[in-house]
Amino acid sequence: PMSFLKKLLALLAAVLLLCAACIAAAAWWVSESALNRAYRVESAPLPAPTRGAVPRGAHLFATRGCSDCHGDAGQGRELLDEAPLYVAGTNLTPAGVGRFYSPEAMARAIRHGIGFDDRALIFMPSHDYAEMSDADVVDLIAYLRQLPAAEDEPAPTRLKPLGRVLYTFGQLPVLAAEHIDHSPRERSAPPVGATVEYGAYLALTCPGSPGAAYAGQRAP
Repeated sequence: PMSFLKKLLALLAAVLLLCAACIAAAAWWVSESALNRAYRVESAPLPAPTRGAVPRGAHLFATRGCSDCHGDAGQGRELLDEAPLYVAGTNLTPAGVGRFYSPEAMARAIRHGIGFDDRALIFMPSHDYAEMSDADVVDLIAYLRQLPAAEDEPAPTRLKPLGRVLYTFGQLPVLAAEHIDHSPRERSAPPVGATVEYGAYLALTCPGSPGAAYAGQRAP
């Protein structure tokens, strides 16, 4: 009887290990397919920057959460290193990924969550910026493109095995590009002022947006 019980336990352990391996393999395949999907986004042409673009862009960088992830000087920084994933804000300066981005590619990254290689950016909160006006995006890009080079380069954001499993089962929505409207369109904002309309626009483009009807929403 004891020998039979040991064999049964060994069999159960083997079945559990096989199930775990199958889940891990499936999660790897699903997540790799999502991470390697190429997005083709045709955006409306951006307007030319105005004279006050850089200071306005600096204001946006500081107030819309950009510096929280990418550092005060756009140099990038480590944000999170936990069991599901490692997250770092990339170096946006000419010494970092900034050298790979045209203004149009930067606009896609900001509003669509798509990198210069046409792949989805991990943990980029583009759902917060998807409706940012063309003028604001141009000002933000003008500021980013004049940042001095910073040599800091954190390791790239990546999903760990547990994160891949959680993503596969819909418990870790880290690819905003999967959920954003990528249709080409012009985006405008109400005139700046203490108005309900402009306040609503600001709320839509706040980092960690509270969601529809401002009732709160789940963050990744």
